[in-house]
Amino acid sequence: MPAGGKKKAKKKLSAEERKKRARERAFKRQARAIFSKSGFERVPEVADKEFEYQDSTSDFDDLFVSENLIVLAEYTLSNESGTGEHFKNKAHIYKKILDDPNAFLRFLFERFAAIKPKISAKYHSSQLRLRIVYFSEHEVKPAHASLAPEVATAWRGVMQYFRSLADTVERSSRHELFHFLKLDLAEVGKNGIISEIEGEEPYPGSLLPEAHSEYPDGYKLVSFYVTPAALLKRAYVLRRDGWRDSEGLYQRMIDKKKIRSIRAYLKDRRRVFVNNVVVTLPADTRIDDQKGKDVDPSDIEKTTPVVIKLRNRPNSIGIIDGQHRIFSYFEGVSDDPDIAVFRDRQNMLATGIIYPEDASEEERQKFEAEIFLEINSNQNSAKSDLKQAILVITKPFSDESIGKRVVGRLARDGALEGLLQKNYFETGVLKTSSMVSFALSRLVRIEGDESLFQHAKEELKSKLKAKKNVGAVTEYVDFCSTELRQFLGAAKAVLGNEKWAIKTAKSEGILSVTSVNALIILFRKVVDTYGLGDFELYRKNLAKLPEFNFDDFHSSQYNRMAEGMLATVYGK
Repeated sequence: MPAGGKKKAKKKLSAEERKKRARERAFKRQARAIFSKSGFERVPEVADKEFEYQDSTSDFDDLFVSENLIVLAEYTLSNESGTGEHFKNKAHIYKKILDDPNAFLRFLFERFAAIKPKISAKYHSSQLRLRIVYFSEHEVKPAHASLAPEVATAWRGVMQYFRSLADTVERSSRHELFHFLKLDLAEVGKNGIISEIEGEEPYPGSLLPEAHSEYPDGYKLVSFYVTPAALLKRAYVLRRDGWRDSEGLYQRMIDKKKIRSIRAYLKDRRRVFVNNVVVTLPADTRIDDQKGKDVDPSDIEKTTPVVIKLRNRPNSIGIIDGQHRIFSYFEGVSDDPDIAVFRDRQNMLATGIIYPEDASEEERQKFEAEIFLEINSNQNSAKSDLKQAILVITKPFSDESIGKRVVGRLARDGALEGLLQKNYFETGVLKTSSMVSFALSRLVRIEGDESLFQHAKEELKSKLKAKKNVGAVTEYVDFCSTELRQFLGAAKAVLGNEKWAIKTAKSEGILSVTSVNALIILFRKVVDTYGLGDFELYRKNLAKLPEFNFDDFHSSQYNRMAEGMLATVYGK
């Protein structure tokens, strides 16, 4: 206590500091909710406690435990450049820990006595699994992530994905989380026991002869009865690898309200659904006859009784149709006793499509997307962003497909980095479906006027016109993204950082779906009239853009706004 016996007054925080701390608390709450709803327990005694390990001093923001799993969590709200430096500084301790996780666990148990009682004594030390998750506001760039590749990195959008998932299917979200943490089901214990060492479970069913399925050679069609529990732990939950960066993956949101409605129906009627669900199964799914011998589908001439061996692997079964029926059986935090019984006892009829062993990832994605579209062709429920994402897979040379890929690049690098929606589950950013439909599609189309296609190299144009070389699409997307980024970067430079922000009631920002669309259309008109330029030329020509009144235009007035900008900056 200071001289005179007076207690030292706490430093008064500025409004900006209070706002920052509130953001940090909200960020941590979101990460903690993901783990708590999926069945993990937080060990607060470890949070923010400094330790020294192998001559390195560090700490972790949180530690979570579930059965034989221990997850260390790090949180950072650094800006884009700061995130990379922060991860780089942490990578050395991460590497020391993960080079010998058992040694670090022994150290951790000695240093923090509160952890050990949370783990069942039934687990041998060799059965424990340690993982590290790095939560950040912005993505960790590949160059930095490669310094500690075993660490799972989760930027804001990934957190929102898992938070939405955990809020909807609660403890059943853990299977997706296991896959994110690179854990096989055979590694994960239950009630102190790791029992799934065989790697697969048998389910009786029927195999259709290949000649009768009308599917391409090598694709097998089976039908079988399976418990919801078996599907839940293997299924693509929202969509396989929904947290990963891929232009060829799309997500379908699970509707929380719809799942609760179906769940109520289950409790009321107390019987399984009579209609089948449609799933895809991995190529290594084994099919045995009733004597346990492998079955060759090409040898059978009629539907034959078989045993389908499902691999114990999370994210291995794709749900093409029936996802809400399956996930209505989810395991809740406070689980419903009736549903818990149904989950393991009721059998759902599944139609399963098994991929051939030589099917590439691209072929599997395209096949699933086409089947999904066939089933949902008469429904209006599929949103435009979902349809655009599916087009990337099924029609890679289409205007919208190319536009969708370009907007994905803009969201990850350049002036619009962190400002555009990369995934449907991301909030607080600008949605992109109308950018693709009303601004980018015309800019990038393979044929027609006012398109960047006219400025591409002749060799590339020939490949694109032939519509056979998908690699040419990637090259074209690179070209379009690079040229557009220079123009948008110049616009940002002349407007300044305060204006180059998402428009809100409290900000000076001018960015909205309307203004971004207008800027893209302005770029199209500029290039069509004056040809391609570089950053410096665009910045010089856009010098009068700050004089333009963005507030004079409203939603969907993309072309009018672009014409107004053109008149302001070029006098046209």
